[in-house]
Amino acid sequence: MKKICHKKVFIFLATLILFSSSVLAFAVSSQYYEGNPLYLQPGETRDVKIMLQNHAGTEDVSIKTEISEGKEIVELKDSNDIFLVPQGGKTDVYFKISAPFNAKKGDVFPVTLMFASSTVGGEDPIGLSGSIGKGFNVVIGEPSDFEAKEAKFSPKVIYGLIGVVLVVIAFLIARKKFSKKNKKTNKF
Repeated sequence: MKKICHKKVFIFLATLILFSSSVLAFAVSSQYYEGNPLYLQPGETRDVKIMLQNHAGTEDVSIKTEISEGKEIVELKDSNDIFLVPQGGKTDVYFKISAPFNAKKGDVFPVTLMFASSTVGGEDPIGLSGSIGKGFNVVIGEPSDFEAKEAKFSPKVIYGLIGVVLVVIAFLIARKKFSKKNKKTNKF
């Protein structure tokens, strides 16, 4: 009896989802992400653009923006924290990120921005919503400060190594020819 009841509920919910006229599909993109941090110098300020996209949706989407981590260095440039993203379109959201003046090279400040959405003006009695988090690090310093240093050889060292290898090869060839001549002369 319970199996039949659960099965009916599942079928009802699946049908409701499949035949819902609203499709909520928005995306968030940014130049900065985990593995590609924003590098700033102490006291430096930079405007960062986050793009909200609604290419797969069937209706306009209203997206509320929230800074959930990094509030001490990030601020929303717009006075309104709700953005309308038209169906099939995109909207840019700008944030101002300021590195503290007392920050030291190598300091890392995590930033997480949350974007929560809901459909706008839909006739459906069910309001669909979802949220996406966008996180990245703000690192104090230049990218070159943190890249692995490769061992560099001067041209003199490279030419010297090539010369040594050529001398060794020449020695081995001469030794082989000399040993062949000695074997031929010893046979007679």
